[in-house]
Amino acid sequence: MNAKKLEDLLDPSIKKISIANPDHAPYGIAAKEALLKLELWDKLKPKLVYGENIRQALQYLQTGDVPVGIIALSVANVSEITYMPIDNTLHNPINQAAAVIKKTKAEKEAREFIHYVNSPIGRPIMKKYGFLLPGESPK
Repeated sequence: MNAKKLEDLLDPSIKKISIANPDHAPYGIAAKEALLKLELWDKLKPKLVYGENIRQALQYLQTGDVPVGIIALSVANVSEITYMPIDNTLHNPINQAAAVIKKTKAEKEAREFIHYVNSPIGRPIMKKYGFLLPGESPK
């Protein structure tokens, strides 16, 4: 079944739903927040299968261990799955950071990468995968 909205996850034919572990994984926390906001958390909790991180939640989908999951847009663009975006007003922003390690042997390259990600060329690519700077709009 292709779920079109989070409420579709209540369908009895959906027995398992993968999410990253909301006890420690940022995308799992966001999934839980969205489900709580829609008053679905308690109803869906028995169906939830926790991945240790977002990659493992995706792996459960890719292998067919679960029919649906709530995953990050940045990992959703794989041939084995179809996806629908979740309204970002249903959860708190997921804050992430990039840093250059002080003693790295590739400081120049690391700084160039961070510059590229934040450049006029890199921003649209990052936005495509759901990564926004403060004040940027998803549209």
